[in-house]
Amino acid sequence: MARYTGKDLYVAFTPDGGTLVDLSGDYRELSVEEEANLADVTAGNDTHENSVPTTTKGSAKLSMLDESGSSGTTVRAAIKQGTKGTLEWGPEGHSTGDVKMSVTAIVKKRSLKYPYDDAVELEVEFELQDDVTEGTYA
Repeated sequence: MARYTGKDLYVAFTPDGGTLVDLSGDYRELSVEEEANLADVTAGNDTHENSVPTTTKGSAKLSMLDESGSSGTTVRAAIKQGTKGTLEWGPEGHSTGDVKMSVTAIVKKRSLKYPYDDAVELEVEFELQDDVTEGTYA
């Protein structure tokens, strides 16, 4: 079984009506969570709780170093809270044939950390609006 590390991760966000912004230059970590909501259908003589899936939801969190100058301004403008667009990532890069994950997402929250003795870090939380689609880069 082949394995890989996160060093080649490609991450981008395209705001609706905007242009693609590459977020992978100074990323530290991307985590994506998907889950199903369940309805309890336990009844009668059931001896074990039973559930059925109802809706699904997901979130993604990106941690990256903040950039100075115009490139930092471009990134921060693209990922302003409340912005809806397409989040995509390529776990092994974005060359032809590489796996491409994409989903419509809303920027739920972003935060900047300004430590006095370390790099400035930007964290962005996305709320996924659909199921993640898996394909390949052309």
